Amino acid sequence: MPTPTSTTSPASLSEHAELPRAEFGIEGELVPLSADRGATYAVVLNGALTHVVKIGPALTDADRARLDLQAGFLRWARGTLGAVQIPLLVADRQGRGWHPHVSPDGSVTAVQVTTWVPGNPLSRCRDRTPPLLRSAGRALASATVAMAGTPDSLAAGVGSAAPGDPFAWDLPQATWIVPELERSPDPALREFVPMARRFVESSLPRVTRFPQQLLHNDWNDDNILVTRALPHEEPQVTGLIDFGDMVWGPAVVELAVGLAYLMLDCTDPLAAACHVIEGYSEPRTLEDEELNLLWDLVRMRWALSAVHAASRRSGPADNDHHQVSQAPIRRAFEATRSLPEGVVLAAFRRAAGLPPAPHRDAVLAHIRKTALEGQLVPVMGDLRGAPILDLSASSPDAGPGAALDAAAFSRWIDAHCLAHPSRGGAAIGRWNEPRLLYQSRGFGESGGGTVGGTARTIHIGLDIFAAEGTPVRAPLDGVVFTVADNAGELDYGPTVVLEHATREGHRFHTLYGHLSRGCLAELTPGTVLRAGTPFATIGGCAVNGGWPPHLHLQLILTDPDAGGDYPGVAPPDWRTLWTAICPNPAVLAGLEEGSVAAQPLEIPSLLERRHRITGANLSLSYAEPLVIVRGEGQYLYDHEGRRFLDGVNNVAHVGHGHPRVVAALSSQAAVLNTNTRYLHPRFLEYTERLTGLFPDPLEVCFLVNSGSEANELALRLARAATGRRGVVAMRDGYHGNSGALIDIGGYKHLGPGGQGTPAHVRLLATPGTGSVRDVAGEMSRACGELAENGGAGAFFCEPILSCAGQVVLPAGYLKAACAAARSAGALCVIDEVQTGLGRVGTAWWAFEEQGVVPDIVTLGKPLGNGHPMGAVITTRAIADAFANGMEYFNTFGGNPVSCAVGLAVLDVIEEEGLRARAAQLGARLQAGLLELAADHPLIGEVRGRGLFLGVECVEGTDRTPAPRQARNLVERMKGEGVLLSTDGPHHNVIKIKPPLVLEERDVQRILEAMERSLKFEV
Repeated sequence: MPTPTSTTSPASLSEHAELPRAEFGIEGELVPLSADRGATYAVVLNGALTHVVKIGPALTDADRARLDLQAGFLRWARGTLGAVQIPLLVADRQGRGWHPHVSPDGSVTAVQVTTWVPGNPLSRCRDRTPPLLRSAGRALASATVAMAGTPDSLAAGVGSAAPGDPFAWDLPQATWIVPELERSPDPALREFVPMARRFVESSLPRVTRFPQQLLHNDWNDDNILVTRALPHEEPQVTGLIDFGDMVWGPAVVELAVGLAYLMLDCTDPLAAACHVIEGYSEPRTLEDEELNLLWDLVRMRWALSAVHAASRRSGPADNDHHQVSQAPIRRAFEATRSLPEGVVLAAFRRAAGLPPAPHRDAVLAHIRKTALEGQLVPVMGDLRGAPILDLSASSPDAGPGAALDAAAFSRWIDAHCLAHPSRGGAAIGRWNEPRLLYQSRGFGESGGGTVGGTARTIHIGLDIFAAEGTPVRAPLDGVVFTVADNAGELDYGPTVVLEHATREGHRFHTLYGHLSRGCLAELTPGTVLRAGTPFATIGGCAVNGGWPPHLHLQLILTDPDAGGDYPGVAPPDWRTLWTAICPNPAVLAGLEEGSVAAQPLEIPSLLERRHRITGANLSLSYAEPLVIVRGEGQYLYDHEGRRFLDGVNNVAHVGHGHPRVVAALSSQAAVLNTNTRYLHPRFLEYTERLTGLFPDPLEVCFLVNSGSEANELALRLARAATGRRGVVAMRDGYHGNSGALIDIGGYKHLGPGGQGTPAHVRLLATPGTGSVRDVAGEMSRACGELAENGGAGAFFCEPILSCAGQVVLPAGYLKAACAAARSAGALCVIDEVQTGLGRVGTAWWAFEEQGVVPDIVTLGKPLGNGHPMGAVITTRAIADAFANGMEYFNTFGGNPVSCAVGLAVLDVIEEEGLRARAAQLGARLQAGLLELAADHPLIGEVRGRGLFLGVECVEGTDRTPAPRQARNLVERMKGEGVLLSTDGPHHNVIKIKPPLVLEERDVQRILEAMERSLKFEV
């Protein structure tokens, strides 16, 4: 049922209520809809949507002609345009396509009735996926091809559809827009002026040469309808409504109008446009000249919409319909304005199935042939012996980490260059290399020069690191195209672009960045340079953006803009395009192309190798697996330098690669690493400090290598102390991957591939809101059933049930359960592998919140911050019972390196106040998630403590588990740059357990990304 709007007054509704029945024979109730002009209603009969009634403002002669055109067209189309469903026209009782209605004030308005077209507006699809956008492109092309078949007699019979029609939404007739923009008091509108002026002067004459046809002219996301064949399938564009803006014009204008709307509110507007063009090119082939003009037409439609909205903003005709797209238009314009137009054209060409740089092969052949003929002069002498540097995202070398230390990076570069004085004192940075060096706003996720949510990381030039003042020569004959000073942090500094041409006349360009300032005064555009001419020198750090002295050399096959600030680093999502239009410039430096080109990791190849060498049940996260090559703090970086906020890796307790932990590990490893058969003060220092964090009588520590080892040892301790083999555990518990632990973990042995619960194990149901008094009885019954199998020796439980879906136990649950277990002769083993070491914020250990002291506590994941460590803490009596004559020895448990790491982790937690941070940020995150839950029925519960949280996904009035939606939500969060995962017996709980070094801005990012992801609907 459509939602009523405020654009129609009650008086108007009363006046119009009888019109459908009286004049068209249509029964039903009118429900107001949003409208551009006049009033629009849905007709509802017996709860079903049947028709649309449109009532215009006072009629003019032009309106009559346009209404006749619509009526004639809809009759001709008969409900379909190619593969697109459109409304059927309903004639009035006199057989007319529209009915003249006399209003109480004496004015005449037009009433038009059409059938209701099924589907939801695309505007409700918050997640414009590539398949949906391609579907929109196919539909747009299909309808355009069909409209080209409109009979000439239909179009020729109405003057308002003929060429020359001054209709205000007709792009080819919009020459009036330039003076409107120029005199606008809004500076944001005046930003459109240069583009609009050039369009009128240069592009418009070319647009008018195309064949003309009838156009819908309003492919906005309220008029495009989508449906799903099945609930779990991608939506597809199946319908189109509202033919009130039809004009006569070139087919490419229809595509431009569609793109202008479909690019709005997308993370990457250019990518969205390319997906549409990919789909469009299936039913209809785009000509070169159409592609050349398309970008100007898109931006002109944005300008046209902005001007219309501004003209109505303060007038009586103002309504939400005109203002709703204005902020997205301005955001899209701002996000794309820094892209060179040649790059946009190359992207459009590739999407249309054409070579992005049509003369690429000819240009590269020319360069190689010129080099073979000896007429190419390397830009900086003989560099063939210079070392090739690894500056990639995964580089282990000093300097090129995620956080650039310019001084340290300069020292590192100098060491490489100075180490080879006989080779020219130079070093080479590779082309097509993903890097984490680019940390200023200009490269960042929301900075200028990047389109979309991904920072620019792919280096598309060649770096030649050499001494300041080293001459730079023109490698080929050419002329100076631009000279610019791109001042700013981590920018080019002084930059020169040269233009060259092949023998056949194909133009191409070379860019030289990080030069000294002398070239700014000495060179002017148009200056002719012969091959070998020194035209600049390498600049120092103070003038080239803060970088170590080097030349950035780049080959450009598209037309760069005249500003001289062509990107030298590309977003990883656009790597294929950018490397096509900026190919390897090695030949210009006298180098072999293969030697200086980084080789991208290919996910399909990695998958094939992994599947060939490992077991099929070794799982991967996400539909498209990630290749993670670096971690720093709360962030992970993939092989192309994309940064992800790690919201699920509780192993990296104090942050990935914490320098304090890394230093402790490396310094101790350089001195000694051996086993516990030797005395070592590190072992004693760590175990004393760790046990000191526990209440009495927990005072004995065993060090192992993992949580699984810790729980396996705990099982042995309990059996040795009680002489009993039986175990009581939780129905959805998980305690490790050994055979004995799978036996006691219902999460595994009751799931796929499991063998069921063994005879020596009894499982307790995951507690809900039941009273604690029931726990004692359930425990007693379980222990009693185990009497036939030797009795219960241990009760295993997590203080917050992780694999059950981050379930917080009711207050007093553990105290009652442990008391009942002990009464039956069993020991209480609390598994703090995931919840311990301050994660809950209020205490070091989550069991402390339950007011209980266990007999045995097991630890794992967080102890070593990624280094394999685990521990078992117990009482002296239990430890003595275990010492029954059989030696206990663990080759690696308690080695000096692990102990040094463990001590560093404890130091970091205390000195950086991470427990308090977990409490504060966890509460902030949980509160924000609860606010989202109030608006989104998909969220059933938000539960947990500190930074150990779960978001349950449910559906329907009965709130059944929604694993598919949970999985989709996790995938969408990944697309937002936030890594989460699902858990729970139904896999419908999103778990959030990030490193404790999370910051307030990260919490906000998670909440904003979650809100955007939750809005996916059709």
